[in-house]
Amino acid sequence: GQVPGGSVVSYTLSTTALTNSAAGVYPITVTLGSNTNYLVSATNGTLSIVSSLPVAVTLSNLVQTYSATARVVTVITSPTNVAVALSYNGLTAAPTNAGSYTVIGKVTNTNYFGGATNILVVNPAPASIVGTNLTRAYGATNPVLRATVKGQITGGSAIIYTLTTTAATNSPVGVYDITVVPGANTNYAIAITNGLLTVSPKAAGLTGGKFTRAYGGTNPIFTATASGLVNGDTLNYTFATAATPTSGVGTNVITVVPGVNTNYTIATTNGSLVITKAPLIITADNKQKVAGAVNPVFSASYAGFVNSDTAAVLTSPVAFNTTAATNSAPGSYPITPTNGVAANYSITNKAGSLNVLRPSLWFQNVVATGALNSFDADTNRTGMEFALLFEQDAQVTNTYQLAAANPGQLYYLAGYSDTPGTSITATVSIPLPLMLSGIKPVSVYSGYDALFTRVTATATNSVVTLGGDITTGFSVGAPTTVSNLTTFTLTGVVPTNGVLAIVAHLDYAWKGTNGWVMNATTKAATGTTSTLSAGLSLPSYKSYTNSIYWNGEKAMQSRYLLPVQSTNVVYTNPGFLGQVNYSTLFESAPRPGLVVSLYNASTNLIGTATTDANGAFKLSYTHPAAAADYYIDVLGVRQKITVSAGRLGFVQFTVD
Repeated sequence: GQVPGGSVVSYTLSTTALTNSAAGVYPITVTLGSNTNYLVSATNGTLSIVSSLPVAVTLSNLVQTYSATARVVTVITSPTNVAVALSYNGLTAAPTNAGSYTVIGKVTNTNYFGGATNILVVNPAPASIVGTNLTRAYGATNPVLRATVKGQITGGSAIIYTLTTTAATNSPVGVYDITVVPGANTNYAIAITNGLLTVSPKAAGLTGGKFTRAYGGTNPIFTATASGLVNGDTLNYTFATAATPTSGVGTNVITVVPGVNTNYTIATTNGSLVITKAPLIITADNKQKVAGAVNPVFSASYAGFVNSDTAAVLTSPVAFNTTAATNSAPGSYPITPTNGVAANYSITNKAGSLNVLRPSLWFQNVVATGALNSFDADTNRTGMEFALLFEQDAQVTNTYQLAAANPGQLYYLAGYSDTPGTSITATVSIPLPLMLSGIKPVSVYSGYDALFTRVTATATNSVVTLGGDITTGFSVGAPTTVSNLTTFTLTGVVPTNGVLAIVAHLDYAWKGTNGWVMNATTKAATGTTSTLSAGLSLPSYKSYTNSIYWNGEKAMQSRYLLPVQSTNVVYTNPGFLGQVNYSTLFESAPRPGLVVSLYNASTNLIGTATTDANGAFKLSYTHPAAAADYYIDVLGVRQKITVSAGRLGFVQFTVD
């Protein structure tokens, strides 16, 4: 009844039947809308649902990936929307873990029947474990091994793995695997990438030592101190230096040169070699000279030169100091080296000695008495004095005899110095009227400790102390008298102290000498000359000079040699002739005005006489040809004298 072209009849249809409503008849209700143009009548219908209709069930989405959520398959029914119950390996809960599951789908709507079976495969989720590359130094403990995990499902099972490496603390430098070892990870398909552990060289240090040696020496064995070592290691290294034995004083670098040390990166600190000055001892050479001579050229000996060095390396030559001067007395004086400078040497100066010797031909003199002190010289004459008194022999023509002289004994003393062990020959000449006398006329001594020094005309001189008697080591030739000189020769060796003294015991000669003539001039400016009838001429004062030659060289005629002065008096036919002198240790002088009495052997007085200005006296008395005894009295002191057949006698008085 709807009019074509007119308004549409409005209505809706509804039913209570649902898709899953059981089989049966259900109303279909017509509900009219607004139909103003129509008068509509509605008649409801019915819906009949028939039971157990077949349903086609299809299971899909059978391959899934683990996602930590239930993996449900997709069910498609035809007809659609038919309820289907699913089971997975007999379980109603859909699986979450990866694996293979049997899925059974069964229609649960009683109005239908049908079902399906299939396999659900839940694949492991893709994941990766990448080992982290690490680095550590040799000798250190391994760091915590790490890895980067990707693909682990949030809320899902954790990816299990461990990390291992073969590198140990003492493993050498190199690259070692960090091995990823996965655990049970069924829900994941894991891609493994191992990491690397790089063992790098460890920092270490080598510090060269500090060494010292003297110039000219060999280098010491160098060492260095290592730091930063582990595992009981040692390092390989060598040293290099420019220092050689000829290198001068200063500091030299000792370069530390590392060898192959794979496990270490080495920082070096060079060492040092300090070359110090070598010890050099400069010793002044011992020298000797004769007193009065200029000092010799000094020299030195060197101990300690190295590298074939000589004194030429001294930048300042050695000089010498000594307290000895040209006129220094005999003795030992230090020679001290100084000023020597050498860049490579530390110098120690050692003194030598300058031995100032008495001149080899040193002195000679005549001394009196056993104390060997020199004669005193009076103010009128120079030198030492004694008196010669001659008598003319009335029975023998032209013969004059010495009747008396100055009391006491005389000694000729000569000193000599030379190198110990030197062979010497000394020729000594003694002028008449002096001659050798005594049991031991010549003695040799090992030196003396004083010289004869004449300061003024009236000065007394030093007492001479002699050394040991070494006469037995010398040969003394027999004395000979030629041209009024008595000469003897002595040979031997200079003793160890380098000094010797010759002492000759003297007496008076001319005893019975016939026809002696002395033509010497007068020594003194005053006095007279006595002339004998036979031509014997004696000056009032006469100087008698001794001489000595050492190895052919004459001894020095210096202030040490004083001539011997004689007061010469001649009496003609005096009978008894004599002289009285006043004598002390340092002085001897005539004693005029003394009464001298002569007695025979029976002590009967023969006669008296008074000493003249020369202390001489004479008594007219004829002595028989045979020897006889007499007594002479002076100042109450009586002395016995034996006059020989040769008419010579001698007596010495000691009168207070």
